[in-house]
Amino acid sequence: MEAKIQSFAVNFLSVHDALFSRSVGPVIDAAMNYTCGRWMECEEDEALGESLHDKTADYNYSPVSDIDDSSRRLNFNISSWLSSTSTQVETTMTLASFFSLLCLSFLVFATFLSCFQHSLLTSPMFNSTRRHRLPNLVPVPLPRQNFMAWVGVCFYMSDEEIVTRVGYDSLVFLRFHRLALRCLLKISIFSFLVLLPVNYGGGEHERNEEEYGYIVLTDFTKFTMANVESGSPRLWIHCIGAYLLTIIFVTELLQEYSDYNTIRHRYLLSRCPHLRTVLVSRIPPHMRSRRKITAYFKNMYPEVVTRVSLCENLIYLESLIKSRTGILERLERVTYLIAEKDKVANASTTFSTVGKKIQNNFTACCGYNKQYYTNKQGIIASELVDANELVTKEMKRRSMIMHHLDKMGAATGNCDIDYLLSKNEPHPAAVPPPPSTPLPSSPMPKEPTPSLRRVAYEPPTPETVSDPDALENHLNEVTDKAFVSFSTYSAATIAKQSMHGSKPGEMAVEQAPEPRAILFENIYVTSKARQTRHILANAFVTILIGCYAVPTTLISLLVSETALISYNPALARLVISSGVFTSLTRMVQPVCIVCLQQTLPPLFLAMSKIEGQLSFCDVQIRAFSRYFAFQVVNIFLVTAIAGSIFETMALIAENPGKVFQLLGYALPKTSSFFCYYIILKSSLGLGVELVRIVPILQGLIRLSPICHHNTLRDRRKVIVGIRPIDDPGWMPIHKIFAQDVLIVVIGVVFAVIAPLVLIPCMMFCLISRIVWTHQFLYVYEGCCESGGLFWPKVFRRFVFGIALAQATVVGQFMLKGAWSQAYVTIILMISTYFYLKRARSKYDMSSSSLPLEIAAVMDINVDNNKADRANAMNEDSYLQPALRAAPNAEPELPFPPQLMDPKDLQKEKDENLIDYLMGDSEISTGRCTTNDYDDSDLDRFERGWEKVLRDQQEQSTGIFNKIGVGLDGGNLTVPNVELMKRKRNKAEVLVDSEYEIRLNAGPSSNYIEAI
Repeated sequence: MEAKIQSFAVNFLSVHDALFSRSVGPVIDAAMNYTCGRWMECEEDEALGESLHDKTADYNYSPVSDIDDSSRRLNFNISSWLSSTSTQVETTMTLASFFSLLCLSFLVFATFLSCFQHSLLTSPMFNSTRRHRLPNLVPVPLPRQNFMAWVGVCFYMSDEEIVTRVGYDSLVFLRFHRLALRCLLKISIFSFLVLLPVNYGGGEHERNEEEYGYIVLTDFTKFTMANVESGSPRLWIHCIGAYLLTIIFVTELLQEYSDYNTIRHRYLLSRCPHLRTVLVSRIPPHMRSRRKITAYFKNMYPEVVTRVSLCENLIYLESLIKSRTGILERLERVTYLIAEKDKVANASTTFSTVGKKIQNNFTACCGYNKQYYTNKQGIIASELVDANELVTKEMKRRSMIMHHLDKMGAATGNCDIDYLLSKNEPHPAAVPPPPSTPLPSSPMPKEPTPSLRRVAYEPPTPETVSDPDALENHLNEVTDKAFVSFSTYSAATIAKQSMHGSKPGEMAVEQAPEPRAILFENIYVTSKARQTRHILANAFVTILIGCYAVPTTLISLLVSETALISYNPALARLVISSGVFTSLTRMVQPVCIVCLQQTLPPLFLAMSKIEGQLSFCDVQIRAFSRYFAFQVVNIFLVTAIAGSIFETMALIAENPGKVFQLLGYALPKTSSFFCYYIILKSSLGLGVELVRIVPILQGLIRLSPICHHNTLRDRRKVIVGIRPIDDPGWMPIHKIFAQDVLIVVIGVVFAVIAPLVLIPCMMFCLISRIVWTHQFLYVYEGCCESGGLFWPKVFRRFVFGIALAQATVVGQFMLKGAWSQAYVTIILMISTYFYLKRARSKYDMSSSSLPLEIAAVMDINVDNNKADRANAMNEDSYLQPALRAAPNAEPELPFPPQLMDPKDLQKEKDENLIDYLMGDSEISTGRCTTNDYDDSDLDRFERGWEKVLRDQQEQSTGIFNKIGVGLDGGNLTVPNVELMKRKRNKAEVLVDSEYEIRLNAGPSSNYIEAI
């Protein structure tokens, strides 16, 4: 087996080397030769480069001989720029540059805080866009009198407030930052008080200076494990640190998993209708009708089935609706153009002769012909009438087809027990048993299986409708999926944990996604097609991860410190003379890598959608896993191990024991790079997120001529991910989560070998928790709710970080000849893996579904009135959007708002809002706005925040107690004020606090959720 792996690695590397050397290699060689030529122009610059190399060299030792290039069995024709050690990212940071970079990052973030405080005073609604659509779920405005008062509010916000206002996924995300900060803070006490003095007095620095006559370790690396002499007894302290790190993280992880189990059960016990709904897939052909599915489940679960929604094949109807929407857009734009030109013309007629001349010149210059656009408007209006007729006709045809399918029987499978149950016999006990299945030794001829491929729609003819056994002829009209809703938790729990169907592989029942999280375009993807797409997607991700090292390495080389200095000798002198320029120069490389990797999250998200996932939550979770894997390989390991993943794979395939030595040798050298990376993410990345610079830029792009922004439909439309400035949309939690987990893994890995890296890691976790708490509460809208299903994935990444940290320490022990410490740490690795695997299996089963006894108690204590009310609000939630569309669509407004009289516009908005809230109209403006608060309201908010903050401080006395309370979550609640009244057209409309109008920021459309 080992020989096959080695031969495969050799063949794979030979092909990769041939392609790389013929395509990318010559271009990079030319660029690097040009760079080297410029560097060698004058003797002064050459001497300056040699002094820089002597000053910034880190290590006097190299990997052991079996890792050296001269002893490798596999020889590759890799270009010199890739194999040269001078181009590798090494630790050249000094303490002066490290602390100057920290001070610079604090100044940058303080600037962003000042901008945020100014926006709170001048335009509070800009930083509280969530209040436009969810006014009852958004807390009162933050305190604005004190500069940092809002930081305490976000830091001490209780879990109860977070769950009530933003949901369980946001709570799990914020608890992750709290957990990471708590773990890193505990291990930092040992690292700073014990490991830093031990590393500083390790003696490797003095020995190298005496032996070689020059300094090989900077003052920054003197505080790392690299400064400890080989075979020194001090290495036992690092072994103790590895054990202490493992104990701290394992204890905190298990406690957090226990808390997650409680949070998950609370979510499953919430009175949301979708938690009592199941998704039935792989329905057999003879059961694919609404009547048969309803009868089957009513026989299995008597008196608890409330609704069954069979998914239909609506590809043709969806194409008609999409075409009609395009016609509506064109009609609204033409209407806007005519109204705008008429407004200009009416304004010019007040000046008699002069106005006529202006109007004639305007018409001649702009080419506006009112008659032409009026005729165009009439043509588009006639197209809209035709489109409405086609949609109405198709809807009627769909209704007729489903009615006939309910009356049909099945030509195949009509003797199966599931079909007999679906016939709704008056006495289910009298149903005859199914025929016995013969033994394999006496084979029976199989009946032909009907084809399940999708074909074009054909209206039913009288001949096929009159045939009672013609259901298989209309399988293209329906899909193999249905949603079944129950009135009790017990029935839904039993259905999810039971096996349905008399044949293997049929009638799979699982928890239904939230209605607004369903990707209805993936309803038509079968199970086999989904499996095929999953294999192709994984193959594509593997190729992408393997080949993405080429552009990453190329950018790292072209914008590295050495390359930038070689472009301009004057910059080299500034780097030597100033630590600020040194820090700025070294920040260029992380900035470029961060910009490059921003293109990956949308790609992984699109891949997960194309793969056929039915729930948008599952799409995000899968995109999170793939993006994290990409970051670990291409940002973490490739950056550390010289930028050649294929050569590293060959070394590992040849000798798996070299993994520890590679990690132990490569990772300590890259500690400065990750310090820059984390500090950049903390100050610049989170600061840009706080002041919402990206939405400002997107708003400017939408105002450009390339985007239509005149009509209301155009203003709400999302163009290539670019939203209006007042529409924050949903937070890309898959991208943010993967990036934050990577930073925590970096902190875990370097906690023992380079403890100073913990400082930017803890700073990032603290700032992230405060910033994202504000963004969740006041800015972003939730697109879906999975109940915290991200946590099991995050738990595995934590385990991966612990294992990687232990492997790195083992590699350092091997390089320094401390074999006893290495063996002890390997025993720790094995025991940690099995212990966490057992703990995970313990909690996974209990948190994946609701225990039956708890569901039974919940059914007894549930308020039937509220349950019925919630079901009434969501009885069409699982109906496909095409079936919920209006048969006859009309333009939203006959004229755009800016061209209407303000009084008429306000009157129309008020009438639409009141009718919608009272349930008398199905037309929604898509937004639920609130009036600005007056001074008395703001004064009440300030007094309320002062009271709750004072109560919080009284409960926790002392700085350490306050920090401890904050790390555990805090218990701050939002002040209770009366703000539910809104004046509309001299009338007060009271909005029930139990319901909120949610603008759909997710995959589904026009969904009103009961909270």
